[in-house]
Amino acid sequence: MLLYYAGKDVHDIYNTLSPAEDRTFVQAKEMLRVHFEPAKNETFEVYGFRSLVQLEGETIDKYLTRLREAGSRCGFTDIDKEIKHQIVFSCSSKKVRRKALCDDPSLENLVKYSRSLESTKTQADIIEKNDFKVNKIARP
Repeated sequence: MLLYYAGKDVHDIYNTLSPAEDRTFVQAKEMLRVHFEPAKNETFEVYGFRSLVQLEGETIDKYLTRLREAGSRCGFTDIDKEIKHQIVFSCSSKKVRRKALCDDPSLENLVKYSRSLESTKTQADIIEKNDFKVNKIARP
C-alpha cells in the first residue's frame, strides 16, 4: 500500500535499492527514509554548534536546550562534555566561566550553579526595585 500511494517514481526507486524480497512495512519505510534523508555534513554541524553563544537575557536552560539540539546532529561521543565546554567558552556570565575553570564541575553542577545565579539576580532585582526611600521629617 505504501508504494501504491507513494506513486510509480517511488516504487521504481524502491526496486533499485536492493533485490526484491518480501519485506515488512517497517523495513520498506526505513529503506525509503534512508534514501530520501538529506546528506548530513558533520563538519558544518560542528561549526554551527561551536558558533552558538548565550544570547543576552537568555536563561541557561534555554541555552542548554539549543546546545543539546545542535549537538545531537554533530556525532559527538560525549555530548555532555562538549556542551560543558561550549558553555564555558561562550556563556554570558563571567562567574559561571570562572567557576568552571576553577572547580571543573560536571555539566549538571555547572547548570545548577548557573540557575542559582540567575535566580539570585532575579530576586535581588525585585528587592532592589522595591526599596522605598524615606524622607527625613524635620521641624521648621
